[in-house]
Amino acid sequence: MINYKEIIIVSDNKYINTKGLNSFIEKEIRLEIGNYDPAEYVEVIKYMIDYIADSKPIISENQNISYYSMTEENTFV
Repeated sequence: MINYKEIIIVSDNKYINTKGLNSFIEKEIRLEIGNYDPAEYVEVIKYMIDYIADSKPIISENQNISYYSMTEENTFV
């Protein structure tokens, strides 16, 4: 469990979830852990928290949000 900007990031063997993000956008984020190191998914969640906390965006149900790492671009739906 990680506390980042008052949002809890929780990980199990299958997913990485937020708890508390719903106070910003009335939604939580859940990423399924795939072939990357779980720490990479935590960095993506932190990026999303920064984006949401700083920009206060309106995120629609089918909106894509891109994350650029040093090695590749990832798009999450």
